[in-house]
Amino acid sequence: GPAGLTAAFFLGKRGYHVSVFEKDSKPGGMLRVGIPEYRLPNDVLDRDIKNVTALGVEFRMNSEVRSIDELKKAGFEAVFVAIGTHHSREMGIEGEHLQGVMGCMDFLSAVNYGRKIDLAGKTIAVIGGGNAAIDSARCALRLGAKEVILQYRRSKAEMPAFPEELDAAEKEGIKLSYLTLPTKIIGEGGRVKAVQ
Repeated sequence: GPAGLTAAFFLGKRGYHVSVFEKDSKPGGMLRVGIPEYRLPNDVLDRDIKNVTALGVEFRMNSEVRSIDELKKAGFEAVFVAIGTHHSREMGIEGEHLQGVMGCMDFLSAVNYGRKIDLAGKTIAVIGGGNAAIDSARCALRLGAKEVILQYRRSKAEMPAFPEELDAAEKEGIKLSYLTLPTKIIGEGGRVKAVQ
């Protein structure tokens, strides 16, 4: 991810031999899985990663580290831990585990990895007010959702999302519902039917 790439870049510039262990098949972390390609094109990310590899930094893909002690036994003298925390936050309400409910980071990761998500003709509610929520709403629209409603518990002025991202979402037709806090997700047959 960004922290690991940055550390590798500056250590590589200083002449250190650096190995980056990445559990995924491609480097980038949240840059690759959490930011939609329309905001951060893969070719731009790949170009920046090539700037790191040009310094002699080695990338070990599909390599999940389970023990720092094992790395030290393998001869590594220092370890920089940059594992990230890209997990979806739960709302703690009834029904959030129904089929059809997806955490933001899970959704963005699925979109960025090209997994099939059928939203064509559906009404989608996105809960939250940060950049990831805006990205999720805009991606849902791009995946063919009939209507996307962004629900945020506070006012527009209190939204943590970048103003330009919010403006772009509004221009694309995403509906905004402020001072809205879901208390329950209602299901039918194990699937989402409504949000209370």
